[in-house]
Amino acid sequence: MTNHGRFLCAIYAAVTLWLTLCTIATFSHVPLWTSIIMAAASIATIVAGLRESTHADELRAVRVDLERAARPADATPVISQAERAVFDELVAGLGMDDAA
Repeated sequence: MTNHGRFLCAIYAAVTLWLTLCTIATFSHVPLWTSIIMAAASIATIVAGLRESTHADELRAVRVDLERAARPADATPVISQAERAVFDELVAGLGMDDAA
């Protein structure tokens, strides 16, 4: 996870703790629906933190795939004996003996 992602997760954790504290502190003094909304908002910040970590894992997988794709391939292709025999027959039939 990048520093930016860690910072976002720290902010999400702080907001979650603050909303939880506010929900508990005001539970008996405000209507029930406001406490339910604050509790749902604290759950939403937990989901956001989990999404941030999932996003970091996806980015890591994409970087690995790009690195593998950027590696140079072997210059000489591997062909089977049957493919080589067909190639030799085609070359001989076309009269290009110097091609191999």
